[in-house]
Amino acid sequence: MTNATSLTSSQRAELTDHAKLRFFTNNSEGLEHGVRLRGRRGGLGDPATVYWSNLHVGNQVEVAISPQALAEEYDTAFVLAWVALIRREAPRPTNLHRGSASWPTFGFSFDEALKFMNECALIRRGHLRKDREEAIRAHANTLSEEDRLQQNLEAEYERLRPTQPQALIDLVHRAGISVKCWYQTKDGRPVAKPRSNPAYRFRWSFGGGAEPALASLWHASIERAEGQLQYDANFRQAAADLERVQANRTNPTDVVQRAAQQARRARKLDELVQGVGVGGTLRIVFNEGEMRDDDQLGEESSHVRVRRLDDLPWTVHRYDKGTGACVLRRLREPAKDQPPEPPKLRFIDQHDLPGSDDPERKTGTSSGVVRDALVRARVLERAQGQCELCDAEGFTTADGSKYLETHHVVPLSERGVDREWNVAGLCPGHHREAHYGLRREEIRGELMEFLRGVFGEDIVFVRESSDGAQWPGTAEHAA
Repeated sequence: MTNATSLTSSQRAELTDHAKLRFFTNNSEGLEHGVRLRGRRGGLGDPATVYWSNLHVGNQVEVAISPQALAEEYDTAFVLAWVALIRREAPRPTNLHRGSASWPTFGFSFDEALKFMNECALIRRGHLRKDREEAIRAHANTLSEEDRLQQNLEAEYERLRPTQPQALIDLVHRAGISVKCWYQTKDGRPVAKPRSNPAYRFRWSFGGGAEPALASLWHASIERAEGQLQYDANFRQAAADLERVQANRTNPTDVVQRAAQQARRARKLDELVQGVGVGGTLRIVFNEGEMRDDDQLGEESSHVRVRRLDDLPWTVHRYDKGTGACVLRRLREPAKDQPPEPPKLRFIDQHDLPGSDDPERKTGTSSGVVRDALVRARVLERAQGQCELCDAEGFTTADGSKYLETHHVVPLSERGVDREWNVAGLCPGHHREAHYGLRREEIRGELMEFLRGVFGEDIVFVRESSDGAQWPGTAEHAA
């Protein structure tokens, strides 16, 4: 159903600009019925989609949000409790939109949508008023035991949602599967770009036998059943359906070829699951992006934007050897009373190494500035181990962490702010050059341009001076 009340072009533009500001991204993609907000480079995944047509009757705007992309300062369970409260406060029905069907979607008037996006920004940055936080927690406490279990299952589902654009080769390697084959062609010649090797980066299954088994599946297809997360599928049937498309010679050549490739991948995945067997375990990489519809077999290719390797294994709960129908279930997380192992840092910088060449100073005859560890951690997570100036990959340390150096674009000594939008992740060579090289001013300009592209043109690089002069910016970024 479509709302008869359409928005003007200026209202649509205002919605788009407001959404970019409130979801902290300049990257968006126009859709037939609205606009998709894309995650910033190296940051969290796509946070939201705003629809202004193909709406349920009574709505002027429908907004679909990714709870996991908003769970930066508040944990996932709290964000889902907020989602439940919003559903009670704004109970309007909405349409099901392709591309965000697994996201909570809310219907609003134009003005209500702007206010809702304001609160999304407060959620993402952890700036809700105390009374609003208390209202959300109070609402969560009113849930029945059954609803609470369902809420916990939803939180588990959301925590699995991919939010980072990770290379498949890295996740396959992290799962304990050899990636040596990615580096050479079938006849033994070296591959120029192993990470993009088309013979492997589009596969749906890896390993098996003496190696761990790994499947590449869609997060949106996870089901919540019997208090557990599960994947109910029939890869053998999918292969047979694709082979019928391939055999239909009235189809265009590109459709036939695409169906043939996808059929082979589905057959391999079915063989992998059958080889694991009932009770056996496998690892899963979950994907999110543009997933083709079931009725587009061979016609469309899905496009993965972000991936996540589940830390926990899945078990083959059922497998019908006659039909190929199978159910995969996620193994339970460790008991809460078991102390977790201290996490190994995925990314580190010069301040994480043993000792320090910039120790914290106590005020005496002079003083120094202590850098915020959370800011450094966010920057390293954003960079994902790649220099944000030249894209070179940082080196891997002895304990497996990826090393980059964090650099304040406007130094703290020049009243630069200790915020993530004034800090870049650099390879050691460019970090030294940014301080001492002939190109240091040019590098500063390039990094400022990059960070404005990530966080917006209005970010503040410099703290307010004593005479009140300040770098152009907004109070929101300066806060």
